[in-house]
Amino acid sequence: MNQKVAIGIVVVLALLAGGYLWYTNQSGAFMSADDTGYMASTTDGTQRTATPAEIQNGVEGNWRSADDARFTRTFNADGTITDRYEGMEDATVSGHWELNSDHMPGQVRELANGMPVLSIEFPEEALFFVVTKLGATELEMSYVGGAGKTLRFERI
Repeated sequence: MNQKVAIGIVVVLALLAGGYLWYTNQSGAFMSADDTGYMASTTDGTQRTATPAEIQNGVEGNWRSADDARFTRTFNADGTITDRYEGMEDATVSGHWELNSDHMPGQVRELANGMPVLSIEFPEEALFFVVTKLGATELEMSYVGGAGKTLRFERI
């Protein structure tokens, strides 16, 4: 084989490998599981990716928005959810939440790139999130396919 052909093949393979690595590390329409950092603390203080069961149990409870202290969201163990806005009784809305719903659109599944999806269904709309940070006192969730909008909460 000609030396120039061999060098050309090596260069093409290196470019393909580099392109593949670059592509798989891009956020694209949404972030990959490694980019999001949805984490759970371990007993030795290190962090690791949370399992769907940890996310399911970890979001249960009362949360206050870190960006607007008047907004609260309550995830109940029975799958009900209530959003409240202090001072506006007519702004209270209840619905249903679940992790990895069988009813979520295929496009949401694709954009989530294999990550667990938190589905919230209110009477007037359905919302889909990926939990990007979860701890004992903090919750961060990003809209799937939603221009990078992230909601941050503190446990109350």
